Amino acid sequence: MSNKETIWIQNILMSLLINVEAIPKQTFFNLFYLAHLYYTKETGKVLSDEPIVRGPKGPEIQDYKELVASLPITHREVSVLGPITALHVFLAKGTKVDPIEDDEVKRAITRTRLLLLNSPSEQINALVREYSRSWQDTANGEVMLIARDLISEELANRIETTLSTITDEELENFLLEV
Repeated sequence: MSNKETIWIQNILMSLLINVEAIPKQTFFNLFYLAHLYYTKETGKVLSDEPIVRGPKGPEIQDYKELVASLPITHREVSVLGPITALHVFLAKGTKVDPIEDDEVKRAITRTRLLLLNSPSEQINALVREYSRSWQDTANGEVMLIARDLISEELANRIETTLSTITDEELENFLLEV
């Protein structure tokens, strides 16, 4: 990933946390995933090249540790039930985030942040697990095909049926022609 793309993704991550109190790390991952869905749905383009992978509790950011290593994003263990803790994330106080100039990106991030303001983290996490076909159909650690979540179940099934009729030889010949 280029340095420019890394900085872009880091800015998206920090923009999602502006004026947000500590939220569970999984919720933060889900917000990143949802921002991608909103943006792609509105523009037909991809918000970032950062792979979103399936984690056991929902989508995860593949290169998360590397992306946040140099950012003012703080992690803190928070007790959620007796001895059970969850890792929460938040921006360090006083952090200045470069404003995002692209109106469509701002709109996707704003819609995602509004969801957080109007829904508890547990509800967001449960909704993503329940409705994301790409999360449901992918093995842990594998890259999710999140565009699948933007098409109807019927269309997804028709595409899968069509693809299943293509032989390996036909696919190989097609790829050689391209």
